[in-house]
Amino acid sequence: MIFKIMDKQLLQTSAAVLLIGAVALFSSACKHFDQRVRKDHYAGSFFGDPTVDHPIRVAKDKLAISVSVRRHDEKLSPAKLNEVRTFLHYYREGGVGDIKVTLPSNSRHQYAVRKVLKDIQRQMEKLSIGPEVVAVTRYSGRGDRYPVIHLSYKRYVAHGPECGQWNKNLNETENNRNSPDWGCARQRNLAAMVANPRDLQGPRGWSPRDSRRRDTIWDKFVKGEVTAAERSRDERVDTRSDK
Repeated sequence: MIFKIMDKQLLQTSAAVLLIGAVALFSSACKHFDQRVRKDHYAGSFFGDPTVDHPIRVAKDKLAISVSVRRHDEKLSPAKLNEVRTFLHYYREGGVGDIKVTLPSNSRHQYAVRKVLKDIQRQMEKLSIGPEVVAVTRYSGRGDRYPVIHLSYKRYVAHGPECGQWNKNLNETENNRNSPDWGCARQRNLAAMVANPRDLQGPRGWSPRDSRRRDTIWDKFVKGEVTAAERSRDERVDTRSDK
């Protein structure tokens, strides 16, 4: 009878020890898991930032065209006219600094060069590009069969990241992290589609205000004249009711 009581007490003690050990082991496992989760922060779509992992590089680039001049040319050919118009349109949209015009000197067909240059200036005037943003330089065209007028300017260009990093097996990612190439295609497409790459560097400032109308109103106010805009009889409303 005594041995049976001792066996019963021994079993209870052993069970209590095993329970305490199991609780301690479980707590240790939870703590290790918690530390690992805190180290990795989050999993799945919360991992990574495409703008950091696959940045878009914005830099200045040079855009240039060349217009060859023949002896009897008096204006731009239809093909060159379209090319010059496109070139100037891009300058209006995102050009930086001046348009550099390089003219041949001491070359053949100087009369034709002046005629073609005049046509280029007319295209600039149509797009409201004034002479203040045109820098003219010259080069020696002596001996050239066909003198060439060179046009160039600087602009911002967006270079997208190179994609295709499929060197990681996602079946072996225990923390469910995204692939190294995640978000790269989106960044590359954005670099190709953005209208003005300068917008990727930050917001642009306000353009200068147009104060011409304000100056006109203030001048009338100083002279004691009526500042309201004049309206024709057609713009007025007859408030009299018909009888």
